[in-house]
Amino acid sequence: MTNMLNDAKGHAFRPSIFDHPYLLCVFTMLFWASNVLISRAMAGAVPPVALAQMRWTLAFLIILPFALRHIRRDWPVVLAHWKMLVALGVVGISIYNTCLYIGLQTTGAVNAAMLSSVFPVLVAVLAFVIYRDRLTGLQIAGIGLSFAGAAIILTRGDILVLSDIDFVVGDLWVLASQFAYAFYAVLLRGRPPVHPLTLVAVTMFLGQLVLIPFTVSEGLGGARVTFDAATIATVLFVAIFPAVLAYIFFNRAVELIGSNRTAPFFYLVPIFTSIGAVVLLGEHVALYHLLGAVLIVSGIAATQFFRARSPAAK
Repeated sequence: MTNMLNDAKGHAFRPSIFDHPYLLCVFTMLFWASNVLISRAMAGAVPPVALAQMRWTLAFLIILPFALRHIRRDWPVVLAHWKMLVALGVVGISIYNTCLYIGLQTTGAVNAAMLSSVFPVLVAVLAFVIYRDRLTGLQIAGIGLSFAGAAIILTRGDILVLSDIDFVVGDLWVLASQFAYAFYAVLLRGRPPVHPLTLVAVTMFLGQLVLIPFTVSEGLGGARVTFDAATIATVLFVAIFPAVLAYIFFNRAVELIGSNRTAPFFYLVPIFTSIGAVVLLGEHVALYHLLGAVLIVSGIAATQFFRARSPAAK
């Protein structure tokens, strides 16, 4: 992507930040955390499906000029692998973001941040289910710890809350979003051999296309988008920063230092989100958040400990 940024004379232009992979990773995670915060702040003001629709439609239009020549070259491969691309667009763009935005209508950003920490464990579970990746006893124990932590957050530390499902429904939507994105991450193993910009542009297009009937249904149900300054700023922000720029930054970081060294930065997302929720949204961190987070992180540490020492690890 950086090679496609040119100055007025047509020479390659690369901002200095693109040579600092760790800074790129930090900004990427900050952008993804900001997506949760701004969506929570706008809960009730912008319908969740409409927000997802506008975000990805605009993001697609922004990235299309950079991806167009790659799409033209890769088009035969795109057509040959359209089923996989549709699956990636549906789970990674349509379902993931919509479920997250729906959940943030009723749950807090702190809860969403803590629950997002189960993502790596969900990837391990789905990789076992889909590809039969072997799970060791340590990995299974780690998965159990992480799910126990998620359960504590879901129930606010009180198992009796399960008798009132409305109280936790927002958390369940957030958890569903993590399942969807974990499914997307696992499916990427079978992604077609196309340029990265082709992949992201096509999946963005297909994802927002699938959302259209749901956006219409949401509107027919009475939900309305008020195009005031706050709404316009929100849509521009989530399309440019958590979508387009986060992708560009993270992609460049992986190019410089590899996926293994960039992956641990993912755990900055719940940290940034929790800090922002306390400072900007006036939320508070309760004891059950801390207990749940400890169990989730312990479970992740158990699974990563094995992976780091596995002779098959790459």
